[in-house]
Amino acid sequence: MVLRAVLLLPLLLLIGGSPAYGQDYRVKVRATLSGSSDASEPGTYGIYSGVALDVAFLRDLRPFALELSVRTESREVEGPGPGPNLGSLEMLPVGLALQWRPRSNGDDAFQPYVGLGVTSTITWEKSGALDSIDIPLHVGPTVQLGLDHRLFAGTSLNVDVRWGTLRVDLTELDPDAAEVKVDPLVLGVGLAFPL
Repeated sequence: MVLRAVLLLPLLLLIGGSPAYGQDYRVKVRATLSGSSDASEPGTYGIYSGVALDVAFLRDLRPFALELSVRTESREVEGPGPGPNLGSLEMLPVGLALQWRPRSNGDDAFQPYVGLGVTSTITWEKSGALDSIDIPLHVGPTVQLGLDHRLFAGTSLNVDVRWGTLRVDLTELDPDAAEVKVDPLVLGVGLAFPL
């Protein structure tokens, strides 16, 4: 019940109410690169970087904004010792961030922002040796820094850097395996358009 309310609240905030002065709806499409795993505890498991296409919906509530983002990324997992990789994980990070956009009240071409939010990462598909295990949902905080630079009427270049947490629990595969920590940095570049 609580999870359902948490998932519905962002949707209601994004689409609820009628547009008024200072409320603007935009969509952002970004190519992203997210970090690989840190060294795991005896250095036996590794998770490679994820390259993805990120789509974000933004509601501007000047000088704040609410952004709901989703991307799908594939990550290869390597196990202990030499040999082939264990398989891949298809992950779906869904994030919600409240942004402060200090220059949004003017008509500036350059709009920086800082955001704070939460990201929920769902592993929806697995392959190889990982196919038979369940990877739990991971929820963690996210900090965001970025800018929009207007290219021409209605279209902006978007550069976005996010930091969050991601841990992948492989104990069902190997009871001695600790959670694998993944570098939380996500770099994104793309375009923003009005809805």
